Amino acid sequence: MSFFERTPSGNLVNRFSKELDTVDSMIPQVIKMFMGSLFNVIGACIIILLATPMVAAIIPPLGLIYFFVQRFYVASSRQLKRLESVSRSPVYSHFNETLLGVSVIRAFEEQERFIRQSDLKVDENQKAYYPSIVAN
Repeated sequence: MSFFERTPSGNLVNRFSKELDTVDSMIPQVIKMFMGSLFNVIGACIIILLATPMVAAIIPPLGLIYFFVQRFYVASSRQLKRLESVSRSPVYSHFNETLLGVSVIRAFEEQERFIRQSDLKVDENQKAYYPSIVAN
């Protein structure tokens, strides 16, 4: 129980919502795209090799270049996803805390301040989220 007492609710909500989204929608979609791309590349290579056999000398070096570019991309993509995940937790925490204290916020007429804080947290999250989308 001490884990739940010391971990902010935004982190917990962030973790569970992201995990469920990944399991429910991302994994099947990624597998489908991977299989489609794999068969397209294999088919294109076979057709190219049948049409011009001397291209067989060029495909392995291109594959090696692709391998190194892919290693760089995976490392960068992983860092961008980590940054986006870290910056998403404060958004969820602030939203949850705002919902819990909405009557107090209204009583002290602090709506504008909470809206500004929320906007700042969402903007910080978008600074990491947008490059992640562009990289994909």
